[in-house]
Amino acid sequence: MSFIRKNFQIIFALFFYATFTLVIFWNPIVNKFGAIQWDAISVHFFNLFFSSQTWQAGQLPLWTPYIFNGFPQIADLQVALFYPVNLIISFFSVFTPESMQYQLIFHYLLAGFFAFLFTRYLSGNFIFALGGGLIYAFSGFMVGHGSHVGMQNTAVWLPLIFLFLLRALEDKGYSPFYKKIRDAIFCGFFLGIAILAGHFQMALYTAFAIGFYFAFDFIWTLVLKIKQQERGKIEPLELDRAKQYFLPKILPQKPNSLRKKIAIIAIVYIMAILISSIQFFPTFELTKQSLRAKISLEMSQTESLNPDSLKSLFNYNYNNVAYGGQYTGPWDRTQNYLYITVTAIFLAICGAILGIFKKESRKTAIFFLILSIISVIYSFGQYGFLQKYFYQFVPFFDKIRAPSNMMLLFNLAVVGLAATASKTSAFLLNPRNIIAKLFWIMILIISAAEIFNAVLPNELLYARKKSSDILREPWIAQNILQEYEALDEIDKFKVFKIPEFSDNSTQMRKIYAFDGYNPLALARYGNFVDIMVKNANLIDLAGIKYLPCQFIPERANTLEKVGNLCINTDYFPRAFFVTDYTVASNADDALMKLKEIYPRKTVILEENPEIITVAIQETEKQEIIIEDATPGIWKLSVKNENNGFLVFNQTHYPGWQAKIDSQDTKIYQADYLFQAIFVPAGDHKIILQFDSKPLKSGAILTIIGLIIILTAIIFAIFEKKLKLAWEKYYPS
Repeated sequence: MSFIRKNFQIIFALFFYATFTLVIFWNPIVNKFGAIQWDAISVHFFNLFFSSQTWQAGQLPLWTPYIFNGFPQIADLQVALFYPVNLIISFFSVFTPESMQYQLIFHYLLAGFFAFLFTRYLSGNFIFALGGGLIYAFSGFMVGHGSHVGMQNTAVWLPLIFLFLLRALEDKGYSPFYKKIRDAIFCGFFLGIAILAGHFQMALYTAFAIGFYFAFDFIWTLVLKIKQQERGKIEPLELDRAKQYFLPKILPQKPNSLRKKIAIIAIVYIMAILISSIQFFPTFELTKQSLRAKISLEMSQTESLNPDSLKSLFNYNYNNVAYGGQYTGPWDRTQNYLYITVTAIFLAICGAILGIFKKESRKTAIFFLILSIISVIYSFGQYGFLQKYFYQFVPFFDKIRAPSNMMLLFNLAVVGLAATASKTSAFLLNPRNIIAKLFWIMILIISAAEIFNAVLPNELLYARKKSSDILREPWIAQNILQEYEALDEIDKFKVFKIPEFSDNSTQMRKIYAFDGYNPLALARYGNFVDIMVKNANLIDLAGIKYLPCQFIPERANTLEKVGNLCINTDYFPRAFFVTDYTVASNADDALMKLKEIYPRKTVILEENPEIITVAIQETEKQEIIIEDATPGIWKLSVKNENNGFLVFNQTHYPGWQAKIDSQDTKIYQADYLFQAIFVPAGDHKIILQFDSKPLKSGAILTIIGLIIILTAIIFAIFEKKLKLAWEKYYPS
């Protein structure tokens, strides 16, 4: 009972948000009518299905052969395999549409609770904090992006990250410096978790907000010190009590407070990098080679926020954005639902005005006011002036688009300002007064009613259909799988631009596809496709059988058709020998040579194969058998009368290794996109296997980060006992 009394607010808040979330999602949870939709299916579900299924089979999902001619699954941040929630689900089961839906629902509960902790810290008002959590959890951003799993999951952690950041940098209270270090470690840990949640842009905005608050706090502190020196009223330095407890030789006894702040922010970012390294390192390798390595300013401004959409801050169904008739606003719909309740906007305005006039709340009010202004102006993108300067001068902002997504920080700022209003209203309404409590209860009820009214019918939150509808098998999938059963592994073909597979569902159905749905597709892949659709020989090289006829115009009139698809029976097998090679001077030269050669006879390499001492000759007797082709592993038996290059029409990517008869052999970049190895004449056993060195390096750093956070948790739990033991042996 003492535990319950001590933690009553926490327990009540968890129960409150669990109940509220259950009511909002009553149809999907209880009535089983409601399902994930849009990107939750296309980008997230099918990727997580494949990853969790591979994990359940006892393998790490390093590579998927079912999209983009082979793709490094482990390097895709959006899959978010190492995000703790997804990792736990994958450990116990294979992802289903229902578990994906429950994953999202659980994060709305977390968002409310974390925002409650954040607003309670700022306001000191338990009743208001309950409403503040609701406002953030079901704000326009969180609901509008309910189908963008990575965005929603990442945004959930922002209030908790800021809570620990404020505690770590807080000047008041004169808490020991070791506690600030501990808070900085927790802040960095949760930032690392947010990165693992799978949306780089949201994590980048979060990291920017942290850096911006640090800069603001640093300048604020510096200005105050200068003013104090000018007035001759320098306050005593904060006592550093760390020497009484731990690390007396490492931490200076009386460091300058500005140096403390620098140390704190360094700990935050270092800890975040450590925790996320297991995912960040492979993703960084992928982004260097992807279409998103750098994008143009025009591309970065796509999905800018039309200023007209700001009306949806007050009108939750402006332009039919939430439900009802056809949406009439700017594309896309999910970016233009901004509703955050009229009550929250009113309180935020009050917080901005009252906070500036009250000394103890001035810094917080000014910061959140500036953050809200920056967020809105940046979100305007092409309609404003600020985003282009971020693109030019702020690291990594030249790799992201959809500036409207920075409205997430606007939501945090609004909730922060509303909390400031609650705190500063003490001189108008004493929070301990019964009338004041009734006032805040009324605010909570009004906020909840506004949210219910806007969210219950909201079509952005989930699809009004059964989850089983997502898994319906399209007719072409059934036909292809029947064909696969009659083919040897080496003769299994690929598909390209089939409308029924535009959602990455080939990963669930184990159908090989030359395309996919992912903004991180390799730049080489995009360049190859550009010339492939103009050259039927390259379609053969890619191993494509089914594709829309417009992509193979030179043969369209002669090919058999099924519906609006052409059937290309001249596709190459998954591995084949070539009888000649040519060397390109660079990647661009290799791409140009593809237009000139016949790929079944000549392979284009991008470096001179100096190991070859015997000339390649044309041969008639050859045999290639794929004995095993699990994701990331090929095992083959080959017989070849003469020396030759064995070409694999699979994407070349760092990490692939090859062995011939247990001896390492080099894998060459072949025909611009593919792989090839030199095979001497004779009978051989060949193994190709994908491994990720960045993953291993990142895993080591993540383990170090986990050890640090575990130490911090143990320290927090046993702090009092450790303090007594220290003082016993080292009395002050």
